[in-house]
Parts: sequence; C-alpha cells; structure tokens
Amino acid sequence: MIAETDMERMQSWLEEELKCYQCLHQLAFTQREILQSSDLTRLHPLLEKKDRWIEKIAEIEVRLAPLRAEWLKGRSIDQRKRGDSSLNELIDRIRKLLKGILTVEEETGHLLSEKRRVIEAGLKGVQKGKSLLREYFPKRPYRARFLDMRR
Repeated sequence: MIAETDMERMQSWLEEELKCYQCLHQLAFTQREILQSSDLTRLHPLLEKKDRWIEKIAEIEVRLAPLRAEWLKGRSIDQRKRGDSSLNELIDRIRKLLKGILTVEEETGHLLSEKRRVIEAGLKGVQKGKSLLREYFPKRPYRARFLDMRR
C-alpha cells in the first residue's frame, strides 16, 4: 500500500505533468498555425520549446515511475477506477490532453506533407526550366577577354 505522503507527491507531480502537457498542447496548436501561415522562421524556436517541455515531462515520468508502480501493485482495474478520485481525474485529464495533442500533430503532419509536395513540384519545374535553357542556350567555349592577343 502506498503511503499518504507518497500519494501527495504523486498528485503534485501529476499536476505538474498536466501543466506541461497543457503547454505542449498549446505549442502544438501554434505549430499548426505557423505551418498554415507559412511563416517558417518561427518554427525552429517553437520546436526547441516543445523539446524542452518533452524533456521536463520525461523527468517527471522518471520520478513518478516508482510511485505509480507501487500505486498499481496488487490492484485490479476496478480497484484503480474506484481508488483515489483526484488521481484518476488527473490521469484522465492527461489522457484527454494527449489525445488532443496527437490529433493536432497528425493534422500538422498532413500540412507538412502537403507543403513538401508543393516544394517538390516547384523544384521539378525549376529542374525542367534549367534543362530547357541548356537546350536553347548551349554553353559556348570559354574565351579569355583580357589576354594580350598580339602573339
């Protein structure tokens, strides 16, 4: 059985983790907006912020792992559901946020794929244009202009 102080620590870390996920959720929305507006200069700093929040979440998870294992040990699924309602509520809120983050990240992935296709098509057009220019204007042999030609 988990001690009361451990339950309090677990709850405070879950609350901290929830705040981190809320920030990550907001950053995911911002990332999608950046991609929709094509202002990619703001993307790199945003991705660095997301990485920092993910690292913080990973640190919290390391601290939570032994407490969570102790809390789950010897409990059936029904007992976990009937257990401490504040912990269950926090866990449910985190789950919902994770689902929301995944949804936004999938939309962002589709936006990135579409942008990549547009860029590829543009690059193919440039490549074809270069080929056409080479056909119409072949390279001429190089002649030096400023050499003394009296010899």
